[in-house]
Amino acid sequence: MDKIYYFDYNFEGIGSLFLYSKDEKLVKISFNKLDQSIDNLIKEEIDFLSSAKSSIDQYLKGETKTFDIDTEFIFGTKFQQHVWNGLLKIPYGTTISYRGFAELLNKPTGQRAVANANSKNPLPIVFPCHRVIRANGGLGGYLGGYLGDVSIKQQLLTLEKNAT
Repeated sequence: MDKIYYFDYNFEGIGSLFLYSKDEKLVKISFNKLDQSIDNLIKEEIDFLSSAKSSIDQYLKGETKTFDIDTEFIFGTKFQQHVWNGLLKIPYGTTISYRGFAELLNKPTGQRAVANANSKNPLPIVFPCHRVIRANGGLGGYLGGYLGDVSIKQQLLTLEKNAT
């Protein structure tokens, strides 16, 4: 069985993020709560996690717009992974509606399926699901760990808007 290392870090304005890695790749980020559904978890601040923390910290301070972190999707279906990879097509500092995002992924009638997959993104922030909003400009949800709480989504959008 593969070992998954994790460590939790406090990020100013965001709170605690748990970063998880397997084979020197970031595989999950969770907000304020350890995901105990993952088998073979080992709490250890390995060098890779410290490096990933540094990259996320630079982004949250507005010092960079991209991430230099190796990632791997070990969770989710092929369709979900397709959606999550599609998030990288949304430019920094911009937003797109759920419908527009579905069209961007060539799934014009799959808005609900795309939105559902987006809500299960295991690597929020790095794969910017926060950039997908409602057509009316409302934020929609942000399930990156805070069920029903979109304050982190708003913070990330504001950060990107102010840094562009």
